[in-house]
Amino acid sequence: MVFFQNESVPFLYSCNGCNACVPLRVDLEKDKPSRTRRRRQSKFRERFSTRFIDATQVTNEHFILFSNYLMDRHPESGMNEMSRDLFLEEAFKFTHGYEVRDTENEDKLVTYAWIDIHGNQAHDGYQAYDRKIEGERSLGTRSFYAMMEDLKEKDIRYIYCGAWIKGNRKMGYKENLPGLETFRDGSWIEFDPELHTERTDVAEILDHLTDREIKINYE
Repeated sequence: MVFFQNESVPFLYSCNGCNACVPLRVDLEKDKPSRTRRRRQSKFRERFSTRFIDATQVTNEHFILFSNYLMDRHPESGMNEMSRDLFLEEAFKFTHGYEVRDTENEDKLVTYAWIDIHGNQAHDGYQAYDRKIEGERSLGTRSFYAMMEDLKEKDIRYIYCGAWIKGNRKMGYKENLPGLETFRDGSWIEFDPELHTERTDVAEILDHLTDREIKINYE
């Protein structure tokens, strides 16, 4: 997984002996929304408000949404054991949070994401959303598209969206994101889910990814 702690300094997380996680990013300049998507997003914004917040503004409200999402979507995840204090500690490691609120329901928080923004690049750390929101299907996807639009307004070129694993049903939505690229042979290239089924060797990535210091955490 590639993300940014400060300007253009990537961190690469890897599991020993496994190359299943394929890094992905979206080139927002390649994102050309269809008429259908523009219409759906316009309708989305009639009901929902969006904004970036400073990471220090994260509160118990965000923790509750995060916890409910994990229990509903990923009940087997070890992240369910995360306490409020640990959640806030993790949230504060990012530069921003991203909120989506339901203006038809007392501005209820319905989507929240950890996000880093440095220069013209951003990293979407984790997104949680209300899976029971009435009258809105695909809230997670609509929220991510809204975030892409808002990042464009900030002149952000790339958004790094973690890893993709072939055959993982819960990651399948990533295959349909526009402008997708993956890191291969020393550069970011157009992503093909049929061709790029494994990440290239970690050592090869480190040789080519940057000539600046990289920290590696093996878990």
